[in-house]
Amino acid sequence: MSRSASIDIELYGQEIKIVDIIYMLLSFGWSLNDNGKVSYLPPGVDDNFEWIHDDIKESNLFSLLKKKELVGELIGIVLTWRDTGIGGQFLLRKDMSISFILSVNRKKISDINIFTDVNWYLEKIIPALTSKDVNIESISWEEHV
Repeated sequence: MSRSASIDIELYGQEIKIVDIIYMLLSFGWSLNDNGKVSYLPPGVDDNFEWIHDDIKESNLFSLLKKKELVGELIGIVLTWRDTGIGGQFLLRKDMSISFILSVNRKKISDINIFTDVNWYLEKIIPALTSKDVNIESISWEEHV
């Protein structure tokens, strides 16, 4: 049985750079470590979702992401929480919306061990975003069998 789960967040108010949102997540405890490498959507790739899994330096990665942001491309980056290996694909759009696909070692509710523990993720995303006065308009999540 395959499951998919995602969290969608809409931000509003003060315009903030997408790359700054990634920095906020990293400074709160999220990591670029995706099994020892960095996974991201490269420039020029928007709708194809041809992810790159690479040994790129963080400074080079952010240079690429800033170029994508300047031309309005979708920014995609895999982040995991500290040393847990739990995370997923963050998709950040120029309209200040974020989709987080819970695709890396999805955290499950321990008593049931089937359904996603969405609170675990929210506790690690919301404080990171609100730490710099970013306003959250809405949060929704979905889980599909």
